[in-house]
Amino acid sequence: MAGAQTLAGLRVLVTRPAAQAESLCGQLSARGAQVSRLPLQRIEFINTPALAIRLRSLRSASLWIFTSVNAVSGARALDQGAWPACAAIGEATAQALRQVAGVEALRPEAQYDSEGLLALPVLQNIQGREIVLISGQGGRGVLEPALIARGARLVRLDVYRRLPLVHAAADLGRALEGLDAIIITSGEALMQFFAQLTPAQRAQVLRVQLVVPSARVVEHARQMGFKRAPRIASPISDVGYVHALEAWWTLD
Repeated sequence: MAGAQTLAGLRVLVTRPAAQAESLCGQLSARGAQVSRLPLQRIEFINTPALAIRLRSLRSASLWIFTSVNAVSGARALDQGAWPACAAIGEATAQALRQVAGVEALRPEAQYDSEGLLALPVLQNIQGREIVLISGQGGRGVLEPALIARGARLVRLDVYRRLPLVHAAADLGRALEGLDAIIITSGEALMQFFAQLTPAQRAQVLRVQLVVPSARVVEHARQMGFKRAPRIASPISDVGYVHALEAWWTLD
């Protein structure tokens, strides 16, 4: 319900990169949550003339695939022209394509990850088709070999990199005070966060409720010893994270 204080009394830590946290933090605060911010990664876009020329030369490709909102932002900074047909890994990425490029992207209906994307009908018979994978450095490495195995003429372009942020002990301590829940956006970020904590802080964090983007990150958390089963945001968006917290907080 709009305006309802559904998260009153909740202390939640948002670990998204700073540039992407504003809207989510605003929605949480509007519902009564006490929000702390501790970005675990910084996004650095790769904006070089050579990369821009390369991307523009690929407008004739059969399909551009975007793996994140950051991939959309990075590509748009390189090429402001008309783009070909696009596919997005999830709803937030599809929305970014709609907003910045005017493109209605194909996307999975439910499973917002590499496997869900690979299940799209458009990616089943791709022998000989030129497909451009627009992403960030690193990642799970699932899409590229799968598309090549299906016969695509694949071009991968990395348009950004994720740089880990290290926080002072005092900042970590303040962020963890009285904490009820943490929003974590990747398994990589979760491990980076955990590595910065003292043994006592780790023991505290293992009792906190996590909200995560996928079952894969749930498994990371289980292996690390978290006491509560993490909640999964659905869809992977600001609204999805808020609803996951509401579902837990109102029942806890």
